[in-house]
Amino acid sequence: MTDVTGSGSDVPPMQVLWPLPASGSRIEPDEPVQQLAELYAYPDSGCWVRANMVATLDGAAAGQDGRTGSINAVGSSADRVVFHLLRGLADVILVGAGTVRAEHYRPPKPYPALAGQRELLEQSPAPVLAVVTRSGDVPDELVPGGDDAPDGRVLVVTAESAGSAVLNRLHDRFGATNVLVAGAERVDLTVAVDALSDMGLDRMLCEGGPSVLGELVAGGELDELCLTWSPVVTSGFEPRILSGLPVNERFDLRHLLHSDGTLIGRWVRS
Repeated sequence: MTDVTGSGSDVPPMQVLWPLPASGSRIEPDEPVQQLAELYAYPDSGCWVRANMVATLDGAAAGQDGRTGSINAVGSSADRVVFHLLRGLADVILVGAGTVRAEHYRPPKPYPALAGQRELLEQSPAPVLAVVTRSGDVPDELVPGGDDAPDGRVLVVTAESAGSAVLNRLHDRFGATNVLVAGAERVDLTVAVDALSDMGLDRMLCEGGPSVLGELVAGGELDELCLTWSPVVTSGFEPRILSGLPVNERFDLRHLLHSDGTLIGRWVRS
């Protein structure tokens, strides 16, 4: 089958459950990138904030080790294919520092299978990584020039409450132009989204964690939710995919995919 990411990830059999296309109900292995890219295409213009999350059947956003990887591993590889595809379509990946540390993030790499499309859209070869942190605690692996030198740009999104000493340290580590101050006491994600859009990073992908995603929904910033159900139950006390203030937002189903017991859905805010 065809390599979507250019990193050795084959596309597994994927069935389209909703809506049923006239041409058939499968993602064909000879043209998976084109078919998936069309399903997940961003609007032609304007800022669009998409989130991609995974949950167990009983609603946990992570396994009992606190990582999403432990619940992804029990399902099919389809979620990983969509995960890489969504990154390959995005201008910027917005993610909380807690998730960055727990999931051992590294700077995003270029996506050869989407290189031509990114060039036509005047996107950088790899998406930008924007790390949300009030404390300024960002792993050394994301600092430019380290042993794992970034393939893409890394931004740090923080608040004034971090203090001058922390801000100066972030400037030294990442460069002053790569540190965004969005908010006073806490990171204001509405301000952060506007600032990223002003930088030309309109195709946004949020990868959590639950508090960052909860604030985006509460602030009316989330346009689209991509959610994978892993076919397991875990019990325990892991958080849901959103946490924070109560919200009541309706999202309409755009498509639903199935592969090896894993369900992959896409919903757009009504």
